[in-house]
Amino acid sequence: MEADGQKIQLTVLGKERSDDYAGAWIYIESKLQEKPHKILIYNNILLNTYSDQKNILNFFTPDKSISRVLLFDKNNIKEEINIKS
Repeated sequence: MEADGQKIQLTVLGKERSDDYAGAWIYIESKLQEKPHKILIYNNILLNTYSDQKNILNFFTPDKSISRVLLFDKNNIKEEINIKS
């Protein structure tokens, strides 16, 4: 992830998997000093391993003023979110 072109340090909060091993969830957060203009997110986890892999990312600001659900697959590994106008 990047905020205004600068890499963001991420902290893993936890993880879990489904009982049938078909799904996994990883909980990650970052804390920024200032509200950025844009966030760039790269997500290619397991996309080279499974041809039909899909990754869902739930993005939201602490105050929930911005909330997005992003879908990543082998044809889409990057998404941009505009924060400030």
